[in-house]
Amino acid sequence: MRRVLKPQGTAFVALMPRNGFIRRTLAEPDERRHLTQPEFIARILEQGVFINDVPGRFTNGYGINPPKSRLTSSSMASRWRRYSLRRNRPE
Repeated sequence: MRRVLKPQGTAFVALMPRNGFIRRTLAEPDERRHLTQPEFIARILEQGVFINDVPGRFTNGYGINPPKSRLTSSSMASRWRRYSLRRNRPE
């Protein structure tokens, strides 16, 4: 990310767990039909790939697998604080 950002630029990163896509689908009545499709569920749980065919909605996404991910909110917050403190030191 450092190559993409301007010096002292800010990056915003959002991570969504795989089961978040299933919860999201449960919350939308006209999308619940996807939950009857075994390949839809398998693609989310095994690969983290969410593909929705309902126009005008959240259509594509990739979810992380929290138990296998080192990117938890607490670890990211800790890393960000360390990075921030290191970057903001007077030279």
